[in-house]
Amino acid sequence: MLDSPIRSSVAVVTQTRGGAVNSTNLGMPTDEALPPSVRITAWLALAAQIGIVITGALVRLTGSGLGCPTWPECMPGSYTPVPHPASKYHASIEFGNRLLTFAVAATAIAALITAMRHLKHHPKKRALRLLAASPLLGTVAQAVVGGLTVLTGLSPWWVAAHFIVSAGIIAAAQVYVVRVSSHGSPLSEPDSITVPNAVSTAAIPVRWLILGASAVLLLGTAVTGAGPHAGDADVTTRFPWHPLVATVMHSSSAWTLVACVVICVRRTTALPRTDVRRQVSRRLLGLLLTQAAVGYAQSALDLPAALVGVHVALAVLTWSGAVRLAAVSRSQHGHSALTRTA
Repeated sequence: MLDSPIRSSVAVVTQTRGGAVNSTNLGMPTDEALPPSVRITAWLALAAQIGIVITGALVRLTGSGLGCPTWPECMPGSYTPVPHPASKYHASIEFGNRLLTFAVAATAIAALITAMRHLKHHPKKRALRLLAASPLLGTVAQAVVGGLTVLTGLSPWWVAAHFIVSAGIIAAAQVYVVRVSSHGSPLSEPDSITVPNAVSTAAIPVRWLILGASAVLLLGTAVTGAGPHAGDADVTTRFPWHPLVATVMHSSSAWTLVACVVICVRRTTALPRTDVRRQVSRRLLGLLLTQAAVGYAQSALDLPAALVGVHVALAVLTWSGAVRLAAVSRSQHGHSALTRTA
């Protein structure tokens, strides 16, 4: 038995009479080679990054963006809120969101520590450790971007940048989750798989999926930056374009993404019900359709803060789902190619 927790692997591939490809692993790494702590901390880091975006949106939607008007201090001369009748509850909300950053950082540190400890023998340890470090590095970057957002008086450009950086962190964290999970990691392929030829050659339009999801996010920030929820009652600086124009472009990009995901759903129809690509594509389509319904409802109701908050939460989950589908598809496609050419 090898001392390394990562066991060597040899794949034996046979062609069945029914046209299926059977791959049996001889010593291929399984879930047992990867401690549960790696996957648990990866999921916690991802969940924390998604959560902090949602709480950040609540700060903006309650008009508490400048509840702490300076940075890194909350109030001039104080790192904590100073009771003041004019600030009402806004300072507490903004300060509370800043405190959550430490919890997010803690999950990021835990993910990095487990990666450094348990992936040191993996042949792709450098790439995996970089992905594991992304939430922590991103949290540090976000602290700076958040500070600049406050110091510029909630400039819509910096607010948009704050959100986009978060999207990048979530993407990296989601890819890391997929890489260390049983359905996506070279550490944990199943002992035996059967893949029909028609299924193994099916391809998810990964590039268009990510481009479409990115366009929806970027145009969403364009709508937000031109809309009424600036983050503080005294902030009047908005993007120089009409909100309706940005909304139409955002909506068009969203329906284009829906069409892309429908293609993904159709291409995974022949896959087994337990296949993660089939499951994720259908969940993503459900999220997108729900998001569309909420989007039209909030527009018809003149953008109530509660619905806008739901819309932001669904946007983050949709983005995470799109990245997940792309990452799983790349991983599964690579494994299928290996079994066909072995």
